Amino acid sequence: MNRILKKLVFSCKKASELIDKESVFPLTWAENIQLKVHTSLCKACLEYEKQGHLLDELLDRHHLESNQDEVPQVENQDLKVKIISKL
Repeated sequence: MNRILKKLVFSCKKASELIDKESVFPLTWAENIQLKVHTSLCKACLEYEKQGHLLDELLDRHHLESNQDEVPQVENQDLKVKIISKL
């Protein structure tokens, strides 16, 4: 029983990871259940999930209204060199 409970109840950090993952990829059925259990107990994560959905909706709406298919590319050679040097 304790093992099952540990699988269902996890940290807010893990919940926020699943919430963020959910906006990009579908969650597995197990992840979905874990997230539902957590957000039923944790109001902060429930609000985080609601805010994430709202932001996704607003960004989608903005993208549709702006009629921009591509994100503008900015060339910055100095920045590229710094990034490559850190790798």
